Amino acid sequence: MILSSMKTYAASLALASAGSFAAGAVQAANLSFDENGAAPCTYASSPGPLDNAYTALGVTFSGGWHILGECGGFGVPALSGSNFLTYNTSVTTNTVTMTFDAPISQISGFLGGSFETDWSITTSAGGPAEVVSNLSSAYVPFSLSGSFTSVSIAGGSSSGVLEDLSFSDIAAVPVPAGGLLLLSAIGGAVVLRRRRRG
Repeated sequence: MILSSMKTYAASLALASAGSFAAGAVQAANLSFDENGAAPCTYASSPGPLDNAYTALGVTFSGGWHILGECGGFGVPALSGSNFLTYNTSVTTNTVTMTFDAPISQISGFLGGSFETDWSITTSAGGPAEVVSNLSSAYVPFSLSGSFTSVSIAGGSSSGVLEDLSFSDIAAVPVPAGGLLLLSAIGGAVVLRRRRRG
C-alpha cells in the first residue's frame, strides 16, 4: 500500500516536473517581409494590412501597416529582397504594434523612408521610449533587449518603412526543484521497496 502510494506520488511529481519548463510559443525569427513573394507597389493593390501572417512564429501585427514592394516609392531600397512593412498616414496609422505569444528577449531591425524621421519605440515592459532618427532616404538600425510581450513603433513623418525585423524568445529554463523532488520520490520508492523485500 505504501509502495503504491509512493508510485502515485512519483508519477504526479513526474508530471509536475515535466511542466516545470517555461515553454514559449514564440520562435526566433528574421523577417524580410519577402516570405510570401513579391508584394504590390501601392496600398490600393495590397491585399490588406499585415495582421496574422506570422502567427506561426508567435507574433501578430496591428496598426494597419502593409507589406509593399520597394517600387512603392518610399525613398529607400529594400535591404533584403524587394519588400518591406510600410505606413502612409493618408492610408494607415503611423504606429505598428507587434504582440508576441510569449515574452521575447530581443528585437531589432531597420527604420527608414523618404523623410528625416524620429521613430519612437515602446515596449510592454514600460519605461521611456527609445528614440532613433533616420536621415532622409536612409535607414537607421534599432535594437532593444529585455523581456516584453509587445513592441510599438511610431514614425514621426507621413510615411516610412520597417525592414529586416528580427526577434528572439526567452529560452526555456528548467526549474531545478522539480527535478530534485522527482529524484527524491524515486529514491524513496526504491528504499521502501527494498525494506519490504528484506
